[in-house]
Amino acid sequence: MKTLQTRLLGGHVLALMTLVAADIAGSTPLVTAAFAAAFLTLAALFAAMAGTLVGGVTDRPTSPLATRRPGQ
Repeated sequence: MKTLQTRLLGGHVLALMTLVAADIAGSTPLVTAAFAAAFLTLAALFAAMAGTLVGGVTDRPTSPLATRRPGQ
């Protein structure tokens, strides 16, 4: 089963390969579109990874981020 991060990483690799191919072919509009797609997939990948990390840390009952500290 593919996770969201795996799909986004595959989409990012595809966008980068398209970017290189478009640059070799000399197609400026395709280079622009591929660059935008690569940026968006990378941003979405970082957002998904951050969400997974924060969700995993706060779900643990012994997490230092989830426990109250004395004086707070």
